[in-house]
Amino acid sequence: MDNAMIRSPGFTPAQAFADPPALPPELDEVDADDDSLTQLHKPGREVECQTSFGGPPRSGRQVTELDFGPDGHAHVKPRHYKSHDSSLSGRLLDFLGVPTHLSVSGMLVDLFRLFIPATATTILYFCNQAITMMFVGQTLGVEELAYYAVGISVFNIVGLSIGLGMATALDTLCSQAYGRDKKGPEVGILLQRGLVVCLSLASLVIVGFFFVTPLVSSVFGPKLGAGIALFLKSSPLYLVALICNFCVQKSLQAQQLAILPVWANVASAVACPAFNYWLTPHGVDHAAIAIGLSVCVAVVVMVVGALLHPHSIIFNCTWPTREAVDLRGAVEFMKVGVPGMFSVVAEWWAFELIIAFSARYGETTVTAFTICMNVLTFMFAFPSGLAVAAGVLCGNFLGANDPRGARSYARLALLVGGVLTLCVNLGLIFLGPKVFRLYTNDKHVLHLLNGVLSLLVVFHVGDASQSVMQGVFRGAGRQAMSARIVLVSLWLVGLPASWYLGESLEPLRGILTGLIVGFVVEIPLMAIDMLVRWDWEALAEAAAATKLEEQAAETQALNRGESDPANYGTV
Repeated sequence: MDNAMIRSPGFTPAQAFADPPALPPELDEVDADDDSLTQLHKPGREVECQTSFGGPPRSGRQVTELDFGPDGHAHVKPRHYKSHDSSLSGRLLDFLGVPTHLSVSGMLVDLFRLFIPATATTILYFCNQAITMMFVGQTLGVEELAYYAVGISVFNIVGLSIGLGMATALDTLCSQAYGRDKKGPEVGILLQRGLVVCLSLASLVIVGFFFVTPLVSSVFGPKLGAGIALFLKSSPLYLVALICNFCVQKSLQAQQLAILPVWANVASAVACPAFNYWLTPHGVDHAAIAIGLSVCVAVVVMVVGALLHPHSIIFNCTWPTREAVDLRGAVEFMKVGVPGMFSVVAEWWAFELIIAFSARYGETTVTAFTICMNVLTFMFAFPSGLAVAAGVLCGNFLGANDPRGARSYARLALLVGGVLTLCVNLGLIFLGPKVFRLYTNDKHVLHLLNGVLSLLVVFHVGDASQSVMQGVFRGAGRQAMSARIVLVSLWLVGLPASWYLGESLEPLRGILTGLIVGFVVEIPLMAIDMLVRWDWEALAEAAAATKLEEQAAETQALNRGESDPANYGTV
């Protein structure tokens, strides 16, 4: 029975269900058009039935609600499937709470259709920095390699983390906007607004790069500081290109067009050796220009792909539009972006600080810890891709005012993340010692690395879990809570624990254990907030509010006889 509707006086509610006893007994004897029906079963009250509502029959019950339309007729609305199976699969279905209009298999397809290309994009992004580093080392020597390695680290901390953090607002705003309207101009307007805000912030960072010499010289010494400053002064193109790259990439992923950034980053990775071959032999400053040009290739390919792709909507608005520089819109963007920036910066800076902290224990320890972070960063690409998929789908469904679909995708992402983490960790257990030997042949460093292999496995469990949940938080627009949790767990717990345990235990083992302690605090806090405290209906209403406000503004403009009501809408 599809979307059962109780209409005629001779038709009782019990006839609307395959399992009459599932209805409250008092409804069995009442006609649907009787006024007493409204009193006995008020709108929104849940009942259970065994109808399929257009889908295949299932072993269990569908939780439904009766709603009353303007005509006074009672409508049976399917809500979600509730299994009566006590097996593991049945309990998993109950945990997911899959709505009747979705299926687990279809949801898995949606997740992996975004997860796989998002993961590939992340891996390809790291290729540009690695390729450039290899060219610097091979053509310029060890001294210039140190300039580049430390320079790119400072660049990531001071420039990229801030710009990328602010751009996380697009994870929320674009995905929800696409859920609201898959053909409208809103995604394109938000992309332009994101570019304006993020590039304005980047311009301040770029100005700072030209006055950074005294600071880096005081920290790293005159000679190394001069080389780092030279790299940073040559990196504005790289920073601008990266911000444009991330903004366009996030807007395309929000439309579930994650394959376009993959091809763009493939083109960038192919172009990177050519630019480095041409420019890097002239100095580390030219290496910064080479990697910047490589990212420009990715931006151009993505823009062309968006223009040609039939389902892309980022050009369904005027370019440029005055909405991009609207002050109210910029403030709303920053309300989402600033907490996201603090969350990214807090996490990024914490790990960079730990690397600097490990240097006090000597060259062997800092080398081993740096290798650990490199391996973990590669492993992190997989949960990071899943986080993108989870955030996009949650945002899409919240924007479409489908809170149950969003909640089910969030919970399914957690389960898939657990399985994915297990698979990646199995690879680390069996291949870890061989991977370590790719980095170094030093016996002391290898001994340290093999001794903390089990800790790396546990670390990745925590890192992957928080990454997937961070993606869901971004899709739901909960970056402010995420930032608070990261600050508490990493800066108030993880870093102090790493310092204390690094002094009390073997340094490398102590540092990693301290970070794991931070995850032990962070993950339960995020899980409790997401699984227990969130009001998904309220989140969906908030996600749909912008479109409703736009429609209200259009209506008011039409009532006033305005010729272009869209100009009065807000995004």
